Amino acid sequence: METATILNGTRYYIMAVTPTRLYSFTGVGSLETVFASYLDHVVHFMELPGEIPNSELHFYIKQRRAVHFAWLSGAGIYHGGLNFGAQHSSPNGDENFVENKALLNYSSLSEGAELVKPSSMTVS
Repeated sequence: METATILNGTRYYIMAVTPTRLYSFTGVGSLETVFASYLDHVVHFMELPGEIPNSELHFYIKQRRAVHFAWLSGAGIYHGGLNFGAQHSSPNGDENFVENKALLNYSSLSEGAELVKPSSMTVS
């Protein structure tokens, strides 16, 4: 979770993962207000196939602000940049703060060897 101070309060940027989905939430007010607003509109998520017992979400932080993320998923490592001042808004007012998204397939890590999914990762 990251926050930004704006004219009418605090804007929250939240990401959460399950073994197959990466969710993103954004809104202004309190955390309760942000999540309550999703009762009225669709929650944004990226769904990837595959099974992995230990889905993980990690962030690269620079000057006390997350600037990149990486999600260890069943299909590969889904990663991208984070722009908390982005003006790319959807019709319902949600800001799209994830940029330059890509999927690193596990097969590209094995270089012809037996495919083994990582058990953990870190972002540096």
